[in-house]
Amino acid sequence: MSEDVIGFNIYNPDDYNGSGVGFGHSFSSVLKPDEKGEYTLNYDLGVSEENSQVPLVPSKEKLDELKEYTFDAFLVVTIENQEIARFDLNKLKN
Repeated sequence: MSEDVIGFNIYNPDDYNGSGVGFGHSFSSVLKPDEKGEYTLNYDLGVSEENSQVPLVPSKEKLDELKEYTFDAFLVVTIENQEIARFDLNKLKN
């Protein structure tokens, strides 16, 4: 869906090269047993004012379309390239 709305797959970091936009994340890198943590992903999808180096943010309609599919994904947790957990985000959304 992001390819249709943004023009590239926002989940593939290599696709951001040369796009002028980016992404980031924040999290607690180590959790103790039974400790809860928070993982935050953010995507920069464009700017609100004309800029020759960064595309304009998609229209509200396009963003709403992308938002509709936001939770159509799995979160896969790995340690040293070994999968230790998988979460269906559709089951977790409010």
